[in-house]
Amino acid sequence: MVLLRVTALILLAGLKNRALAQVRRVRQPRYLLATLLGLAWWWLYFGRFLGTRLPGRAFDPAWLPPLELLLAALALLLVALAWLFGTDRGALAFSEAEIQLLFPAPLSRRQLVHYKLLRLLGTGLVGAAITAFFLGRSLGGPPVLFALGSWVALTTLSFHNLAASFTRAGLARHGLAGARRFLLTLAVVSALGAGLWWAAQEARPPGLTGRLQDDVLAWAGALDGSPLGWALWPVRAPLRLVLAQDLGGFALALPGALAVLGLHYAWVMSTVIHFEDDAVQDSERRARLLETLRRRGASPVVRGARLRRPPFRLAPHGRPEVAFLWKGLIATGRIANLRVLAILALSLAALAAGLALSRLPGLVGGGTLGTVGLVAALAWAYLVLAGPGLLRADLRTDLANLEILRALPVPGAQQVRGQILGPLAVLTAGQWLCLPLAAGFLPGALEPGLRAAIALAAALLGPALSLVALTLQNGFVVLLPGWVPSGPERARGPEALGLRLISALGHMVALGLALLPAAVLGGGTGLGAWTVLGAPGLVVGAAVAAAALLVECWLATALLGRTFDRLDPSGL
Repeated sequence: MVLLRVTALILLAGLKNRALAQVRRVRQPRYLLATLLGLAWWWLYFGRFLGTRLPGRAFDPAWLPPLELLLAALALLLVALAWLFGTDRGALAFSEAEIQLLFPAPLSRRQLVHYKLLRLLGTGLVGAAITAFFLGRSLGGPPVLFALGSWVALTTLSFHNLAASFTRAGLARHGLAGARRFLLTLAVVSALGAGLWWAAQEARPPGLTGRLQDDVLAWAGALDGSPLGWALWPVRAPLRLVLAQDLGGFALALPGALAVLGLHYAWVMSTVIHFEDDAVQDSERRARLLETLRRRGASPVVRGARLRRPPFRLAPHGRPEVAFLWKGLIATGRIANLRVLAILALSLAALAAGLALSRLPGLVGGGTLGTVGLVAALAWAYLVLAGPGLLRADLRTDLANLEILRALPVPGAQQVRGQILGPLAVLTAGQWLCLPLAAGFLPGALEPGLRAAIALAAALLGPALSLVALTLQNGFVVLLPGWVPSGPERARGPEALGLRLISALGHMVALGLALLPAAVLGGGTGLGAWTVLGAPGLVVGAAVAAAALLVECWLATALLGRTFDRLDPSGL
């Protein structure tokens, strides 16, 4: 009872302080404009549907089994990523405020663990409410039941990720002794993985008709009663609760979902007992480090990252842009957005490899190798379109260090160009890794020469487009640094949505203006070269367009460098 009161006090106080902070920020004109724009967008797309069913969006119950299997595959992917790429540090991390408030309190360590689990329950409830708001009506079931089912499913996934981080941390800290302590956990996980692999090998595909809808439904029906369907029961049980169409279906799915949630709770509690002393000591050590840094006048925003091998040896003399590239590559490896990009790339690669090695026929023309080519082409497009927004190891991250950057004896243009080089190098490498697979295996009746020409043209245009996007995003930081707050002052809630809408609109307009000259020059040159050279004319047109984009970015960074040299850090 005491723990519930403490948790409620902390949550309510945090919500109250956040609301007051939002009100104070709205007094500034830029945040007021962004907040009004964000609220208007919410009302335009969602608010007018409150209390009514969305017209024409009823979900066909026949598609529930395929949707359930698709969500089960996604959940398995998230679980695998938690085990492969999850963090070993801070499995049970407490903030400095929590340490000062909770550790001297008359709470046992089990109660501290339960406090963190209650926080996860609260986070899951918020996530379930948001999910139900966006998807509850579209899936046809009652929104309240959908929200409750989503709460159970999201909480189960959070408990699993927490237990996985506990296991990883125990193995990392105690070595062979940790392996003996977690022997039961490792045995169960290995058995489940082996059973799932065996069940996947035993699955037999149904006869395909060539009609996508009928084939998907046939696949779902065949897997539902197969050993693979039973092996996926721990994952499917919470999902059946989410997708329940009525109260009766919800009641039938509830015992299984709660059983899976209860097993995860028992797993968390049995695992954390082995090393919760180490977790508490790590939290106290981090608090002492932050306090020491404050007393010395250093910045408290310091993360204890382990030493890593630098990307290359940096010479003591040379171009400043190379030094910024070196820094950007190191920073790119430490930010969370790179982890998201790497996880996506590895997931696509694993999917392609699994389809290539599988005995099952592909679902697209060209067989399994055709699927590999399609996945590689989608990955290339994702890197070109979304990569610049994910990799933020440039001025968007270094804005908090503006005073240090302005003190460097380096012209602003060189700093801007150097900041862009790090993300650009990573995106270019990823795009070039995807293109050979896409060119070699993408289905379609194209001649080898035309395939090679398209691949070379994409190899030239992809990095050029990424360079334009990175230049525009860093230009937004240089021209309007006050609109890109970081740290505790970063935007949240409706104002964050409004700021993103404003920046996205400006980015789209600027991108269209930047691409227009390159499209005219490259398109005209490529068309003329096509009539003379044939397929190689595509490469010529792409080279001209890429050169035009490169010149535009060089001139843009020169102008941005002048603005950067005039920035006053004290005015932000």
